[in-house]
Amino acid sequence: MKKEDIYNGITDIRSDLVEAAGERRGKRFPWRGVVAACLALALIAGGTLAALSLGMGRSEAPGGYTGGDVSEPPTKPADVAGGSPGPGGTTGSGNHVAELCMAVFPQAVPYPEDGMYLADWSGYQYEHRLSPDAAEALGGYLDAAVPALLTGSGNAVCSPVSVFTALAMLGETARGETQEQILELLGVPDTATLRTLTNELMTDLYNDDGAEVVRLASSLWLRDDVGEDAYNKETLETMAGDYYASAYAGTPGTEEMDDALQGWLNEQTGGLLRDSVESVKLQPDTAAALASTVYFSAKWHQGFWEENTRRMTFHAPGGDREADFMNGVFYIAYYPFEDFTGVELDFELGGAMRLILPKEGTDPRALLESAAARDFLLSPDLHGTVGREARVSISLPKFDVTGDTDLIDALRGLGVTDAFDPVAADLSGLAGLPGDVYVSAALHSARVKVDEEGCEAAAYTVMMSEPTSPPPPEERVDLVFDRPFLFSVMEEGVPIFTGVVSEP
Repeated sequence: MKKEDIYNGITDIRSDLVEAAGERRGKRFPWRGVVAACLALALIAGGTLAALSLGMGRSEAPGGYTGGDVSEPPTKPADVAGGSPGPGGTTGSGNHVAELCMAVFPQAVPYPEDGMYLADWSGYQYEHRLSPDAAEALGGYLDAAVPALLTGSGNAVCSPVSVFTALAMLGETARGETQEQILELLGVPDTATLRTLTNELMTDLYNDDGAEVVRLASSLWLRDDVGEDAYNKETLETMAGDYYASAYAGTPGTEEMDDALQGWLNEQTGGLLRDSVESVKLQPDTAAALASTVYFSAKWHQGFWEENTRRMTFHAPGGDREADFMNGVFYIAYYPFEDFTGVELDFELGGAMRLILPKEGTDPRALLESAAARDFLLSPDLHGTVGREARVSISLPKFDVTGDTDLIDALRGLGVTDAFDPVAADLSGLAGLPGDVYVSAALHSARVKVDEEGCEAAAYTVMMSEPTSPPPPEERVDLVFDRPFLFSVMEEGVPIFTGVVSEP
């Protein structure tokens, strides 16, 4: 499904629903034409692997977005009914975007310049602290969702954390059976648990010290012409207080609001998804938009020397092709299984990339049906997995893969059905009444690029509603990833990105 189809489709209002809605009692959207609005869920995630690092909270960001001061996270939002001109500024047309509430995160002590041991390390502290329980809590969701998100053929990549965050925010707007289906997929018993888990992901994973960046951010975009009673204020406060959602108000369909939203997305994703961001536009009848981003940047702990990169043959499903292979020798553990061999390459300050090389003739997607492969790819740690220390020679192709997934069928298959049903959907936690708002489209796009330096990845989600070392081991192992393989990018036991490389 093309992105333009999603955004064009969100303005399709069913007249029979408008008529039926007139018979209900309760608070309605206070503008015409948006009584039976659609909630279009567009999940677009991506990343490039190169070792660069962008900070959060700059005074001036792309697209005119002005970042807030970096301080402790807010415990309550600003008044959602007020504000001053924000990201969009004010133009001759008289339209502007008001900044209602800015979510801010703790400031990390900068990593000593160039990582030199002669530098002053007295103030530096590596503070990742995601609890093992939090990472474990995602297990059921990951086990079900990742195979569903990596279907099809060819290259595929997804950000399960991006999808989780989007669904969590959607769950806050849902009520009744619609909400129960979302909570069941996410593996939590209630919204209180969901808020605690999502809050921990967003704050305890956070790091931005110049050497590594792990950042989740979210925002809420509202209409400024409908009055403060149009939206459920309790939900808006929850979004700001537990999901760190900055809030803005403006006129959807105007260049000013599109520029503000695009500027925010580009700032939070380091500009990695600029081409994709250009297609994100709000329709004039948009009732509200929710945006969520994930940004990750890290260097390899033991990198690949560029001079060792050489052309080799990759055996792709469509035929052999030449690719640039990075080559290195690592004294690490490898994990031999009956159908695959696994290995984990560490990043400099924590986290890792896990790689699965299937046995020759084995489809990597078929391995996703194996509990052993899923555990290796997705589990918080490998402490229970039997590995063998060895001198491991690795040949890994540099790859740049992208993937697009229509999430509706995948999520329906995972039990989330009512949210996509115009009659059964109950997203009245945001605005309107049950049946007024439903999810009409869901798209997840991702990109991951690997090179000799390290890993950088970004993802954004937009939801729019209409209304020291031991002696080296003697064993030597050669792992040549010259055929389709699986990977995951791990941070604090959470797979931020997962994918299949069929053609580097």
